[in-house]
Amino acid sequence: MEYIGPDYIQIPIVNRLMAVLLVNLLVWPSAKRITHDNKSKLVIRNLNFRQIDPSEAVRSSQIIKIAKDHLNILKLYSFGGLNYPAFEGIGHHFTNCDSDIKLAKMFLKLEKILTNMRFIKPLFCFMLAEKSSIFNSSAVNTH
Repeated sequence: MEYIGPDYIQIPIVNRLMAVLLVNLLVWPSAKRITHDNKSKLVIRNLNFRQIDPSEAVRSSQIIKIAKDHLNILKLYSFGGLNYPAFEGIGHHFTNCDSDIKLAKMFLKLEKILTNMRFIKPLFCFMLAEKSSIFNSSAVNTH
């Protein structure tokens, strides 16, 4: 999984608003919306890239283009990444009990629908790729 959204992990406003809506209005019970520092999770913050690792997601928006230039992409799955801001600070409340698993699956299904509808911007991807023929060792003269 790789972050492919705006550089420096800047979550677009539509994605943040949708995560807020899903967390606060539709999905999480109030007991699961208490953060690790004992505050109620009401907003999804945008990370200040100056406060995180300066090498984090510096050229993230170029990953797919560069991969296409150098690899034969067999499968590319892009998704909104709403779970990243939604679970931030509250993930410790979730266990492997049936109700939590059902809630997480519902959340991921909603995220997939919103991403496929292009309502939210894809922020992450899974990619299955192989070396393109120009990088195949049998096609390259090593002498």
